[in-house]
Amino acid sequence: MSGWTSWRLLWLPEQQMISQLQLHQTTLPRSLPANNGAAVLRDAAAFLMLIALAAPTPVWAQVGSNVQVAKAAKTLGLEPENLGRDFETLAEHPREAVAMLVANLHPIARKAYYPGTKTTDSRHVIACLRALRYLTGKTFTAKTNARLTEDEKQFLDFNTEMHDVNPTHNIHFFGVWMSRDAEFVAPTDAQRKIILQWRRWQRTYGGTFHYVPAKRPLDVKDRWYWYG
Repeated sequence: MSGWTSWRLLWLPEQQMISQLQLHQTTLPRSLPANNGAAVLRDAAAFLMLIALAAPTPVWAQVGSNVQVAKAAKTLGLEPENLGRDFETLAEHPREAVAMLVANLHPIARKAYYPGTKTTDSRHVIACLRALRYLTGKTFTAKTNARLTEDEKQFLDFNTEMHDVNPTHNIHFFGVWMSRDAEFVAPTDAQRKIILQWRRWQRTYGGTFHYVPAKRPLDVKDRWYWYG
């Protein structure tokens, strides 16, 4: 029985309420003695209220929230000062948010994006990858057929921290030169492979993955900001 049906039943006349309760297989006596009828109905009403409160949020009530999630995903990174707030909005509906973020991924120009040269596209895609890492704790890497510059090797070719052992030489989509806040972006072939991994993961695990953003995003910035 849905929450809406439960609330609607509370306003029916006595005999109609009894009929509807029996229709929904609610456990009630076959007959209601006159002196106990009001008490049983009160109990039934209380039971229905509990059902209504426990029922899943109806779709119409989720629309407003999903609109906010969709807006945050679509414009993520365009206002860097609001990134923490936007991450919190996405975390309210993480499964929907992750699907939207993955859908927004696409290759961007291979280059080093310094603060004065970051584009709308680079800000958005890199912010989507950061949000995915914040929400899922995951990141993907891939091989490239391109020859990397020395700077690209330093900021992209590592495992979980710069200069660590990375025998596969799989690279990240982006890595940050911390002191310059510059984002080095991988060659396009590696970008495409990483996006494909996110799409496969989303199709396979996106609906059942247990999303637990540990803390507020700005309190754990080191967990999602520096590479992805």
